[in-house]
Amino acid sequence: MNNERLIVIPIEGTVIFPKSTTKLAVDKKYGDYLYQLMNDETVSAIALSKRPNSDGDKSDDFYAIGVILELNSIKTTADGYLVKVVAKDKVQVNQMEFTKKYITAISDELYEEIDLDDIGHRAMLEFVTKLIHELGERFPGSDSFLKRIDELRTVDQILGEIAPYINISMNDKQQLMELNSVRKRGMQAIEILRKQKDAIDLQIEMAKRYSNKINKTYREQLLREQMKAIQEELSDDDDDGKVDYRKNIEAAGMPADVKKVALSELRKLEGNSQNNAESNIIRNYLELLLDLPWKAPEVTEVNLDKARTILREQHYGLDEVKTRIIQHLAVMKLKKEKQGSILLLVGPPGTGKTSLGKSIAEALGREYIRISLGGVRDESEIRGHRKTYIGAMPGRIIGGMKNAGTTNPVFILDEIDKLSSSYNGDPASALLEVLDPEQNNSFADHYLNVPYDLSNVFFVATANNVSSIPGPLRDRMEIIEISSYTNKEKLEIGKRHLLPQVLEEHGLTRKELQLTPKAFEAVINQYTRE
Repeated sequence: MNNERLIVIPIEGTVIFPKSTTKLAVDKKYGDYLYQLMNDETVSAIALSKRPNSDGDKSDDFYAIGVILELNSIKTTADGYLVKVVAKDKVQVNQMEFTKKYITAISDELYEEIDLDDIGHRAMLEFVTKLIHELGERFPGSDSFLKRIDELRTVDQILGEIAPYINISMNDKQQLMELNSVRKRGMQAIEILRKQKDAIDLQIEMAKRYSNKINKTYREQLLREQMKAIQEELSDDDDDGKVDYRKNIEAAGMPADVKKVALSELRKLEGNSQNNAESNIIRNYLELLLDLPWKAPEVTEVNLDKARTILREQHYGLDEVKTRIIQHLAVMKLKKEKQGSILLLVGPPGTGKTSLGKSIAEALGREYIRISLGGVRDESEIRGHRKTYIGAMPGRIIGGMKNAGTTNPVFILDEIDKLSSSYNGDPASALLEVLDPEQNNSFADHYLNVPYDLSNVFFVATANNVSSIPGPLRDRMEIIEISSYTNKEKLEIGKRHLLPQVLEEHGLTRKELQLTPKAFEAVINQYTRE
């Protein structure tokens, strides 16, 4: 039978072996043809297996070798038909044609290489049957299945019967079916069965050895892992709901050395089971790498006029301070270098140091991030913990960059003069690398364990007393002192900024609450202190 056009019945998730009998679920659109096959011996069909994860709408989605089918019975189901079939000879598909109703193929018959005599085949049949019995004995309730195996008379019939239960990939099953040599196919089947038997024996041995040592919770966890692995193996779409870490790593824009570390961690994750404790550590680490900004933003021109306007509108007085800030921004505009800036605003509480940092961010059109360092005594608050520790987290600097989502935010380090040291290290020393323009292009966080570039960040530190800041740390910042406000300045600040803010917070209008100049003066003289 060569160059004959036949109907193709697509088979999903399994491989049919020649000379085997099985039941197939067939789409209802093949109904007319199925009944024609039952009533007309001159009409034939090919069972052709689809490749895994394919749509089945082109010839490349199918394996090229299938089997001729003979129909024994047809049963109607809700989705189509359940057909009992006998697989005949193998065929090689040369050409396929896809129509709305059918898939047809032109095929040539493949002839088996009979390289076993009756004695050799009988010996192989007995050995295969013996291996299946040895496997079956390890599974209670397999008597009826083993009895059915004993009734079969060829190795191919046995292969067709056990194919759905062999724990190998569909590609391997197809390759086994395509072997033309009867002897090679039988020997390959024996090798597969022996490996299956050895794997099960090892599992049983390990279970017996440790059954008295592991508690009930661990056994339940082990069973859940095995069940999940089986479900994933049987699933039609193994990738549903999974994060494509490799694709995200490629798109993150990481430096080459960081990308190499990320891919190395990904390989470890792929080699572990889903519920492995180390897998959760690696997954959290990869998610941090992917959440961090790596790509340098587009360089935006510093607009000095905009900066002057924002500082004037949002802050009354402080003329000398605002002049120093504008001068600093002017230097940034002129040098156009990669390195960011580091300012230290020093002054009494309530003089607007933190809000000045927010105004700088608005003036530059950058993200604003703030962390408070008051009372920080542990170096790991700055540098993070080793990721192998329980509950490990990155330091506040890397955490802030993650929240910023960009490599050039305005980063406020509040209360830097209130850092203190303890037996857990000196956080002020850890900040030296953060605030040193010569070093912060490769900041080392213990959790991250790869260099991170902070040189684009505009750091603004605040302090009440510069004398409590260690000298080496102080020398890395440009100090701008903010003096106390005069009573006149306090009056204007109260009228322009504080009163509107308080009215808004309490849902009042200027008509509902009015303060006279004398009331303002009384508040300033009696209730404001430095």
